[in-house]
Amino acid sequence: MQPIERQAPAVLKLLTHDLRWTLLQQLVRSDYRVAELVEQVEQPLNLVSYHLRLLHW
Repeated sequence: MQPIERQAPAVLKLLTHDLRWTLLQQLVRSDYRVAELVEQVEQPLNLVSYHLRLLHW
């Protein structure tokens, strides 16, 4: 019997990006505002907003 190949769930693909993973780790700890996340990850607001939008499902 051959193994069935399955694609990874979409959420796992989203979390492979370093910044998205870091943002998720921060949000697990607390309910931060976007400006607070920008300070913590030291990335531009537009970049953080973009990745947060991708994580919002």
